[in-house]
Amino acid sequence: MIRLHNVACSAAAAPRAYSSAIATVSVLRPWMATTSARGLPVLGNLVGRTYATIDPSSSTMLSGASASALAPDDPAARAAVPVTQVLQYWNNIYPVKLGRFDFFTTMLSVTDPIRLASRVTKQLPRELRDQGVRVASVDARLKDGGAFVTLEIPEPLQVQAVTEAINTKLGAQGVLQSPSVFHQLGSGSAHPVLGRKFNEDIASLTPSTRLKVESVGGDLSLESLYETFRPYGEIADIRIVGPKIATVQFKHLRSATAARNCTYKLTVDGNAVIKSSYEKLLKTHHIWDWMSGHPRIVLPILVALAVTLGVAIFDPIHVFMIESKLIGRFRLGLSRWFPNLSSYFPGFVVSGINSLRSTFGSNSRAVNEYPLGLELDDFNGGDQHVKRIRSLMYEAPESLVVISGPAGIGKSELANTVTTLPAHPDAPKLVIDCETFVQRSHTDADVIRIISKQLGYWPLFYSLNKLTAYVDMALTATTGTKTNMSVSDESMLKHMLECASVALSQVVKNRKPNDPYPMIVLDNFNRDKPGKSFAQYYDLLAQWAGFLVEAGLAHVVVVASSGQRGGGEVGVMQAIGRALPTKTVDVITLRDMSPVQAEKYLALRLNVELGENRDAALAAGYPSLAADTHKVRVADEESKRIVAAIGGRASDLELVVHKLADGKSVDVALEEMVQKAMLELQKNGMRSGASWTPAQFCKQKSGKDDTDGNGPVVSFDKIRFSTLFNGNEAALFDMERAELLALVYDNARPIGVRLNKPLFATALQRMTQEDKRFSAAMDVVMYKELYKVESAKVKAYEDEYLKLAEAAGRLSGTKHGVDKAIDERLTHLADAMALSQAKVKDYWNKLLLSKQQL
Repeated sequence: MIRLHNVACSAAAAPRAYSSAIATVSVLRPWMATTSARGLPVLGNLVGRTYATIDPSSSTMLSGASASALAPDDPAARAAVPVTQVLQYWNNIYPVKLGRFDFFTTMLSVTDPIRLASRVTKQLPRELRDQGVRVASVDARLKDGGAFVTLEIPEPLQVQAVTEAINTKLGAQGVLQSPSVFHQLGSGSAHPVLGRKFNEDIASLTPSTRLKVESVGGDLSLESLYETFRPYGEIADIRIVGPKIATVQFKHLRSATAARNCTYKLTVDGNAVIKSSYEKLLKTHHIWDWMSGHPRIVLPILVALAVTLGVAIFDPIHVFMIESKLIGRFRLGLSRWFPNLSSYFPGFVVSGINSLRSTFGSNSRAVNEYPLGLELDDFNGGDQHVKRIRSLMYEAPESLVVISGPAGIGKSELANTVTTLPAHPDAPKLVIDCETFVQRSHTDADVIRIISKQLGYWPLFYSLNKLTAYVDMALTATTGTKTNMSVSDESMLKHMLECASVALSQVVKNRKPNDPYPMIVLDNFNRDKPGKSFAQYYDLLAQWAGFLVEAGLAHVVVVASSGQRGGGEVGVMQAIGRALPTKTVDVITLRDMSPVQAEKYLALRLNVELGENRDAALAAGYPSLAADTHKVRVADEESKRIVAAIGGRASDLELVVHKLADGKSVDVALEEMVQKAMLELQKNGMRSGASWTPAQFCKQKSGKDDTDGNGPVVSFDKIRFSTLFNGNEAALFDMERAELLALVYDNARPIGVRLNKPLFATALQRMTQEDKRFSAAMDVVMYKELYKVESAKVKAYEDEYLKLAEAAGRLSGTKHGVDKAIDERLTHLADAMALSQAKVKDYWNKLLLSKQQL
């Protein structure tokens, strides 16, 4: 507590007064050392003057280190002026620390005592500084956002007048918290410290608007508490908890921090020493306890907030990235300057560039990276559709285009041709190659990642979704409430396609009148692999394709092989029929080349004249073609022999071209291809565990009803209702799906069955005619199955015949009509039994003959 002493004593009492002054005067300045050196005569000069002393029981002793630094250069002049030292608390110097992990206060705090004292000195009114008021020391209270400031006030200035002048300036101009960020933010104030200075830095005791006041000694009263704490700010509430405990609730946090620092261990009502401390408004972990106690309310809210945040932040990013891939916004253009990247950059750089190009770059260049051949559409019948389909790309989408045909016939090449517009080579286009995720995916996660990469959907948080699925399971098991935090793979793909639809709508919105509409290519649609079904993904893609056409957002070209999920265009129509109820489907069916076209194509690929078009092939984007244009001569007879052996399948013709270009002879090249086809037939056609029996596959080697230029064709109905199939067409469709057979369609219904490609017919002929033992083994398998089927029929006829004969004996002579019906049925059974028995005998003889050939 600050006390003012008037020193007036006689010379006789000077020694005692001197000793008392040394014990009580707290003005720790260099002039005190001078006074001690001068001794008693100097003390006599102090008689009758006013000095500030500190009560020994108080803790407001000053260190004097900073005061010494700010003292005048002339200690004698400073000692000649009587001063009063006043301890004040200035608030709003720093931001108040709101929590243990509030690092904002630390970043804006000035902890250096010299700089802090200089900054506080600048806040003193100029007139006070001119009259000698100085800052003796500053002790920062970082947590409370203020500081203890010790002032030296010379006579004749009054302490109260100096405090009022300081508050006037701080209230009008504010306290400088940060010269660059928070200039003059908020008003400040200065309060005299009435109690003890208690500067604690306990991290958990953060400021609060509520003070807990405890009394040591006397009891607390409402009046004394109000009079003590009201000068620091408006009070919201005062509660007397007990005789010696009370709480004071301030309206503002700054008021509570000032009261806490100015009244610690202040004596009120004569004998009550109060100690103030911050009291948190909520109990520790109260919010967390409430949240953990109400999971049925909290978890749905948190999930809704997370979904809202994801939609608000990441959906625009997803749409932007898909749109960028559509229009080629991030096209690198390195191929123009560096045609062969591997010769300029290391392998890992080339791999990274290709990954970025496939994810973010436009894929409008081609459907397949290496086309099958130059202008293949001129040979497989697709050339007659190119001009018409290209013209449709400039019109509003009205129909969906389906390109079907056997595998390796050039469907993807045709899709690339009709969607690559010469007038607009960079037209917006997306290609989803279903074969990529069919062949490369091992889990559903791989499917989602591959499709997202082809769409340009980035970033993808699939791993986070799986993590939330485990959290969802744990919360469901513990709380009984399903949070639905995770989504299924189908829902994730659906959301990706919805973002792609939004991106397409933006592209259409920015489309110029003469520009084409966006184009979507679903390549290798409906392709499956053994043991894995992708039907759920194909259904979503089909629904999306139907929506795009219905909404007029994009032209959709679907490429499907004949052997996929029920047969070419029929399978595709079954998949998209429900999603496209009001639009038409434009079906383009490709077939193998005729012998004449196949010879022409083969000659073009091997002709000497192609050597001079090497640069043109590279410029057109056919590096594989340019690399294979060696000067290889093949005689016309050899060309005919090649076409007769492998037929007009484009993929097989391309393979034989590669073999011949490698320097192999025609005989060696054909032999290798036929041997490979024979192994494929034996492996897939005769394997056990398939949905068809080996005998049903062996049936394909016998007989032909017609030919369509691609091999012998057997009537579909004839083979379906034969003894081995007995009307079951599922085995035929399964063999078509396995690309062993090809069904010939007319008016969307199968009318014929043939081997999948002409090379298979050559291989099967080699197996049955040249390998007698293998042919006999196939016959044994087939006749054994036929014998078994017909023997079962004979057995069934015998059982029924015996039962009817027994019944006829019991009912003999009862009714003439019944006897006649039974006689007719017995006659029919006898005829059928005789016919089946004849077949059984024939099959048995052929079976024995085949076994003898083994």
